[in-house]
Amino acid sequence: MSENKIKEYLEAIGSLFAEQGFDVTVEEKEDGPVLLMTGPSVLEENGEMAYSVSMESRENGFWLFHLMLIPVMEILPEQFSDMNDAIAVINPTLTMGSYRLLEQGKMILFSQGFLMDGDVALKAVSTYLLRNLYAMERTVGVTGQWLYQLCKGQCTLDEIKAVMTEE
Repeated sequence: MSENKIKEYLEAIGSLFAEQGFDVTVEEKEDGPVLLMTGPSVLEENGEMAYSVSMESRENGFWLFHLMLIPVMEILPEQFSDMNDAIAVINPTLTMGSYRLLEQGKMILFSQGFLMDGDVALKAVSTYLLRNLYAMERTVGVTGQWLYQLCKGQCTLDEIKAVMTEE
């Protein structure tokens, strides 16, 4: 699939989010176009969360989608060790996606990827993608609370370990 076609798909998907009040833009990056969005945070009232959607053409006519949510930002360097440990405890409990600490950006992101047949219509791709983002938001709304609270000093790593190992 050409970069123009990918950009067209990402713009169409972004327009669905724009209708819901998200700030949406498609930017050209080194690896091709990326849909960037901001919308309401699932972790804090009046907060925002960043979204990123990229896609690339793969062999045999498939598309690879990579979805990212950035729910927690401004992690202090002294929190990196506990944050990495908390992520290592939380990730194995997840059905989909995973958290990562980006030390350079001092932020946590939640990501997942999926493959789709390149012959699927834009409406079907959009529906599947929206469902995945919604499921990711729900996951972040539940498990991301622990990372958010750890970041804000409202809980400890030991509390996260206790909750995650009892569930």
